[in-house]
This record gives sequence, C-alpha cells and structure tokens, in this order.
Amino acid sequence: MEDQPDYGMLDITEVTLKAKQGLGGAYQCIGDDGSRYWVKGHNAERKFQVNEWVTAHLAEAFSLPIASFRLVHIDEQLHLYLPTDFKEIGFGPAFASKDAAGAAWFMPETMHPPETLQQDLLVFDYWVQNEDRTNGNPNLLWLTETGQLVVIDHNLAFDEDFSTEVFFGATDSDTQQPHIFHHLKDAVFTDLVKVDEYKQRMSVAMSALEIAFSSIPDEWYYSDLEQHYSAEIDLDDYRAILNRYQIEDFWSIK
Repeated sequence: MEDQPDYGMLDITEVTLKAKQGLGGAYQCIGDDGSRYWVKGHNAERKFQVNEWVTAHLAEAFSLPIASFRLVHIDEQLHLYLPTDFKEIGFGPAFASKDAAGAAWFMPETMHPPETLQQDLLVFDYWVQNEDRTNGNPNLLWLTETGQLVVIDHNLAFDEDFSTEVFFGATDSDTQQPHIFHHLKDAVFTDLVKVDEYKQRMSVAMSALEIAFSSIPDEWYYSDLEQHYSAEIDLDDYRAILNRYQIEDFWSIK
C-alpha cells in the first residue's frame, strides 16, 4: 500500500456513519488530518481491538497489502455529543484503518489477484487462526483502477474454536464456509520449498509481535470505559498460537 502505518495517536474530529458490510462494527470517522478512517472502538470489544492491532502488525511484516492502520483517540467530549446510535463507539484509544478511496468489495468471480498473493493469504489466515475470510464474507477490498487487493478486518483472528477441517474445506458444514482460497492448499503444503519460505517469512514477521504488544493502549486491558474491570487479554495465548509454525504438524495438512 502507498500509505504507511502511523502508530502515533490521531484525534478523531467527527463520527459520520456505521459500516453496513464487514469491518466488524466499524464506524467511518474523520481524523484531525482530514482523512477518513474506519474505526473500531469500544463496541468492537477489547479482545477484538487487540486482535486487529496485533494482526495488522504481523500482516504488514508478512508483506500483505493490508490497509494503512494506526491508533486514534476519541475525545470524551466528542463522545458526549454523539447521536445515541453512535455512542457505542465509546471514547479513548481505538483501532483505525484508513479508508481505501475508490475500493470495491472483493468479488472472486470477476477480480483476480495473483495466485501467489492468494496463497499468502491462505497461509497467513491459517497461521493467525482466522476463519473469517470466505466467499460469503471475504473481508477484502479491490482497487479497481490499479487491480490491487486491500486486506482488512481481523477482529476474529486468534479464534479459540478454529477448525482446520472447516478452514480447508475438509468437512461438510451447513453453517461454516472454508477459506476463500482453500483450493490452493495442495499447491502450498505439498511444496517443501514454499513451506520453508513461509517459515522464514513467519520468523521475520514475529519480530513485529513484541512491537505490537508494547504499544497496546492500557485502556484496552479493561472491558469497561471506566477501567474498573479487566478484559480477558492474555498475550501468551497469542504467542502460543503463532509459535505453532515451528512444529512440523502445523504443515501436515491432509
């Protein structure tokens, strides 16, 4: 992506609308830099905010075309005067993705990113246990003028109920769809050279993990805005999931 992530705090000056499709309860907002952002505030739940922040760092380090991301701040005074149906966004630090101007919702029937990128997304989502990228809900945008993919929405990554069988389409399910690029499984996991390359990329991406952890806002460790109740955020859980790539069974997909 052309815009690089900025990890400094940006002030939100206006909350304009709520997303109708995907984006995990995001609100479109305007920052004090004049740009539009999709912001996930308190309504997105603390764990989901942490998921977005951590996964965005990993995706960037893994060389995925993720939407430019940053932390933003919603002032309590601004929140006070928001319409009732917008107040759930809360106040304080929030996760924000910069609006991809001119982007359309990804349609796999007519939009064709490089197969190598499709493989990258399959492996990355498997690594971070993200089942939330299917034909019905790809969580991908398409820049029609340039034919580029934009990767968004990782609030459901690090899924404790992640199913390898569902993810790769190895089981029939009336309620769950496989990954949008699950058909490329054999092209990746039977190629020892590709597997070694992905292991190296994951190792490099892991260097971004502690950076992400160290910059998680203190407020996100509390489930309520008044910071009376701790949120269930255990950074060791993230490490345990991500370190599976070092185990051979991780790559033994039937």
